[in-house]
Amino acid sequence: SEEVFAVLAQLHHNEATARSTFPFSCMRVISTCDDVPARVFRSFVEQQVALPKEPNFQLPEGDITSQLFDTHAKLLQVGQSLSEGKGLDDVKGKLPSNERVQAFAKHPDVL
Repeated sequence: SEEVFAVLAQLHHNEATARSTFPFSCMRVISTCDDVPARVFRSFVEQQVALPKEPNFQLPEGDITSQLFDTHAKLLQVGQSLSEGKGLDDVKGKLPSNERVQAFAKHPDVL
């Protein structure tokens, strides 16, 4: 989008360089969010949670956009629920497994 070009232009101090050096044609934004009108994720607190394993989880070949979006949307729901005072037991089902997070983290198309 033009907003992304503007940010990169500021970083590169030259819009032509930003447009020629970043492969926008292969970039897909699966989701974006703002904490508007109210903040979704408040202060961070570390807590340990035992989640069921997905021992055979593998991302499908090809487009993983829908899986990324689903995971992101669930994490936003977790943040909202916790901000409303619900406990971790109420949101465990929406947290991604370690195996799912590792698969996303290792995938070459995920930033």
